[in-house]
Amino acid sequence: MTKPNLFHFATSELSQDAFLAWLLAWANKEYADVDKNLHACAVDFVRKLLDKDDYNFETVKVERQWENVDVCAEINGEYFILIEDKKATKEHSGQLKRYLEKAKKRYANKNVVIVTVYFKMEEQSNLSQIIDAGYSIFTREKMLSVLRSHESITNNILCDYRENLEQLNDNINGFRTSHIDKWGWYQWTGFFSEIQKEFDGNWDYVANPSGGFIGFWWHWIHKTLDEKGYHLYLQLETNKFIFKLNVDKHRENCSKLREHCRKPLFEIAKEQKISIEKYGRAGAYMGIAKLAGDYRISTADGLIDLPATIENLRKMERLLNAVAEKL
Repeated sequence: MTKPNLFHFATSELSQDAFLAWLLAWANKEYADVDKNLHACAVDFVRKLLDKDDYNFETVKVERQWENVDVCAEINGEYFILIEDKKATKEHSGQLKRYLEKAKKRYANKNVVIVTVYFKMEEQSNLSQIIDAGYSIFTREKMLSVLRSHESITNNILCDYRENLEQLNDNINGFRTSHIDKWGWYQWTGFFSEIQKEFDGNWDYVANPSGGFIGFWWHWIHKTLDEKGYHLYLQLETNKFIFKLNVDKHRENCSKLREHCRKPLFEIAKEQKISIEKYGRAGAYMGIAKLAGDYRISTADGLIDLPATIENLRKMERLLNAVAEKL
């Protein structure tokens, strides 16, 4: 940091709300002569929110916390942009659909198009509920594309936001350039978001008495024993690779089921020269074994070898498939 940055101190979601409202207000035509570069950036931001690159407008009426919506803006009396801004949090309790319904009631008798936007600069694993609620996702990449196309701006607030967002982007993508033993929260979320492109799974923070971890889980296989169903699946707990078992409603049989699955797992792993060890305690969701050592493959200088790591994860999928066939 070569100078103090406002957004290193203003880190809350409310601070980002204020910035978004401030930037939207600059899109009003009346401010074009006050700072033409900042106005042009704000106009581009509105166009990106609307997904209309050639749309011309004059007025932007900005509101904050209307019906608990983070930021709203009425554009030229033709569009109503509803922005739900999330930083470290996620959507909850049906809020997105509720906000949309309130906007529809507000403009029930007016010829105004409602545009719903989920503004998310950090990584999030599962966005299906947001899309199902009718919202478009405004990503960090989209925001950076707007800000990077207006590098001539000298306004300190916008420059600080852009610099802070670039730093966030570097941190999240830092899993590619940082030693694997030095990864923190942002590098792990960047890594899990990247491997999610290859594997049909989800990731999130998992709280537990030991302090919690960032996990990624996938490759669920349904099996039965004595007419009672259970699932085998794979889970990453930061640098640990765990073979997992979910017995769901049959907790009374969890120890029996674990041993039932553990025996062929160790036998086939030995045949395939994969080193694993016992892991986990009996329960509804339990580990039955873990890979000895880190599942990530690194280069000679300690950086992630992503293709090799992905192939190693696929190798573990094949191991679990072989176990499932034997059960």
